[in-house]
Amino acid sequence: LEVIGRGDLSVVFRCGGGVLLIFDPRKSGEPGRDVPSHGTSGAGHIAFGAKPEDLDAWRQQLRKAGVSIEREVDWDEGGRSIYFRDPAGNVVELAPPTIWGGGSSSASRFTLVGPACLSSVSLDRIASRNE
Repeated sequence: LEVIGRGDLSVVFRCGGGVLLIFDPRKSGEPGRDVPSHGTSGAGHIAFGAKPEDLDAWRQQLRKAGVSIEREVDWDEGGRSIYFRDPAGNVVELAPPTIWGGGSSSASRFTLVGPACLSSVSLDRIASRNE
């Protein structure tokens, strides 16, 4: 993902037509901030929609970067998800849009990410976390 902002509190990524904010929970959870305190402990989970025809390219890109695929799941609703971990230990899922309440025709309602979305820098950081 393209980094479009970085500070002490968060990193901001371009994600399709939107943005993804990743906060440092130690800082975002502090009381007395201008916005409500928030954060989590333990591993979290984030899912990105991915086209089924892109999964082989995702596998190749992740392997090339040394990122382990933790699991792959075939869904009753159709499609397959690939799971791996980010540098903080959170689960990252590349998921078919079919699991979010629609068939393959529902893909047009979602921003789907392709393998080119992750830069080699991002993948190198994930790989170093998995070592």
